[in-house]
This record gives sequence, C-alpha cells and structure tokens, in this order.
Amino acid sequence: MPAQWTGFDPARHRAADHRHPASVATGDRRDRGSLAEFAGGSADLTHSNLTRAKTQRPVRPDFFEGDYVHYGVREHAMAAAMNGVALHGGFVPYGGTFLTFADYSRPAIRLAALMRIRVIHVMTHDSIGLGEDGPTHQPVEHLAALRAIPACWYSVRRRRRNRGSLGLRAAGGDQPFGAVPVAAGAAAFRDETANVNLVAYGAYVAVEPEAGRDVTLIATGSEVAIALKAAQLLEQDNVRAAVVSAPCFDLFRQQSREYRTAVLGRAQGSASRPRSRATGGAGSATAANSSA
Repeated sequence: MPAQWTGFDPARHRAADHRHPASVATGDRRDRGSLAEFAGGSADLTHSNLTRAKTQRPVRPDFFEGDYVHYGVREHAMAAAMNGVALHGGFVPYGGTFLTFADYSRPAIRLAALMRIRVIHVMTHDSIGLGEDGPTHQPVEHLAALRAIPACWYSVRRRRRNRGSLGLRAAGGDQPFGAVPVAAGAAAFRDETANVNLVAYGAYVAVEPEAGRDVTLIATGSEVAIALKAAQLLEQDNVRAAVVSAPCFDLFRQQSREYRTAVLGRAQGSASRPRSRATGGAGSATAANSSA
C-alpha cells in the first residue's frame, strides 16, 4: 500500500451510518474512489455487490490498463485468479459475490489461507431473510464453514464505520479476509460509542442491562437487529439480556482474557452463532440455526 496510507476516515462517514444498507454494502470502496493498488472485480454481481468504484475502468480484451474485472458467473475462477494476482505482487485483489456462492470459491480461499496471501472477498447478502430467489440464494451454514478455515478472517459488519476500520486491516494484512456486508434491507442500529473504534476488538457490547445480565446474546451482521429485538422481548418477561455485536471472532480471540470476559459476561447462558468460535470457552451457549 502507499506510504502513509490511512484509508477510511470514520469521521467522514459518521453521519451516513443509517443509509440504506443495500446502497452502502461496499460504500467505503465506492466513495473513496479507485486506489491504484486495488484490483477489483465481481462474479456477474457488480450492481448487487456494489464493488466497482466510479473511477475504476473494466479490463477488456482490447484494454488491459483497467483495474476492474467482470469475471462472469465464475466464483472459483475469480478466487483462483485473485490468488494469482496476490502471488505476483503489486496489487491487493478483491472480488465480490453472494455469500451463498462462497461454496464455489472455497477451495481457492483455503489455498489462499494456506499460502497466507492478501486477498479480499466481498460476500454480500448474508441473510436467509432475503427470500426472493429462494433457498439456493439463502446462506445458512456458509459463514460457519468459512470461519472454520484456519488463518482466514471473516467479518460480518453492521455499520459503515465497521466496514472501513476492518477494511484497513484487510488491506494491510497478510492473510485472506472475507468481508460480509449486511443483507439488503436489514435494520440498522447505532450505539453510544461513536468516537471509539470498538470493532477493532472484534466484538463489543451493544446493549448492557443496568441491573446486570441473565443471558448474553451474541450476534453478527443482520443477526444484531434480531438480537436487539429479542432482548426487548426478554425484558418483558423479566429476563435481562445483554447484546454483543461480534463482527470478527478472530480479532476478538486476540484480545485479553479480561476484555473477553467483560464483553461476554458471566451470565449462566449465552446464545450465539457459531457456538465454539463466539464464546471462546466462557459460559454455556446455544447455537442458532441460521443467520436471520
């Protein structure tokens, strides 16, 4: 990356957190414009993934000076080509598709993790609540399967600031990074820590009951709004529920035991997805069956 590059400016976009999620799935990339070191693309889903910046020019048979590739319906070929670009050096490749199609990319993603090369996968539409295209387009087990790949970070981001701050780690890292923006139409939320980059810790408390916890709800992506609603319903039954937003379990596991305990709490029960990765051995857990 360029010397002194700082990338995303949280203050610049703070007021934009509540824009429609579909319009900002990769908003930090589109608004910043084309950075010469980024080589982008999408598997026939550019207008859905929103991965092409206004200043980017597509590669064509008669024009090889472009910095964006229309891969067509070829997720595996896209992921494999990104590996080749990263191994060659000089560029940070990224490519977009729907999360449910990650199965096609998985072999190349696993090889990228084994080689510890810097590639960025933008996988939008993270929720089974999408529905319009039926079960073939509704991810259920995909995120858990991808997160099981060693040396491969996956982040499900709720807020625009989260996308940028984790994007900085992806661009400056030495391992594959999966960016999973929230589903189109998913409800947004705003916490009270606008001046603190808590997402850099991998997980943080979004709601803390004043009188202590009876249960901790751990959620990522489009699950967070559902967890917030569940906490409100539990409160009506005199159950005090804390809500933890966990955009990146890998980052969270790197934090101190004290911080992880403070976030997860010492309540007897917790609800999370996936179980072992979220709780890290603290407390009991009930794993949800889907991401929505």
